[in-house]
Amino acid sequence: MSAGDTGMLMGAAIFILGRLKGIGRPALAAFLPNAKKRSSLILDVGANLNCRPGHLVNFGLLGYRYIKKFLDMPYPKVALLNIGEEPYKGTKNIYEADKELKRSCSGYTGFIEGSGVLLGEADVIVCDGFVGNVLLKACESIHVLARTFLGQDQKAMDTIKGNMEILNPENYGAVPLLGIKGIVLKAHGCSSSKAISNAIITALTAIKKNIVPYTAD
Repeated sequence: MSAGDTGMLMGAAIFILGRLKGIGRPALAAFLPNAKKRSSLILDVGANLNCRPGHLVNFGLLGYRYIKKFLDMPYPKVALLNIGEEPYKGTKNIYEADKELKRSCSGYTGFIEGSGVLLGEADVIVCDGFVGNVLLKACESIHVLARTFLGQDQKAMDTIKGNMEILNPENYGAVPLLGIKGIVLKAHGCSSSKAISNAIITALTAIKKNIVPYTAD
């Protein structure tokens, strides 16, 4: 577990622990709350800015298997983030990843638009690290927008903050780097002692649930 540079952490994880069989690039994953009062896992959220179709397929398989074990969810729904749900929309990489995920991931349901992420239309949302990082940081600022509109209604603000505590990185401490032969967690560079403590608890939970090893085969 580290609060240091993401690139350095990934390099160290690959060099010391190695990648799982079949994994081209490990991915950072993060949980987002949704309207169905549960959490969706989104990956990648910053480790890989440019991804080939095979990388996106790996992310889908990793997220599917991780959320099954970590949240004890038997049949998670996996979706590929796109600018529309129609089969002809998106880039060539998205189109190719969609074809392969249909073949290799039993939980894959197709494309999801940005509007469907917080509505809870999927349990695992796949995207490249550039898009995922922008989405994550935009969602983290929702409470600021809510405060602007609600003004002095402190009771309403407390309710909103309470329902969206999963967006506070201190409460889970760190996000997993999936695709490594071991448990690797990335904490925020400005982590408090509370965040570091919760990151260790997250690591212990992952160990107890036997999150690794598995392959992308």
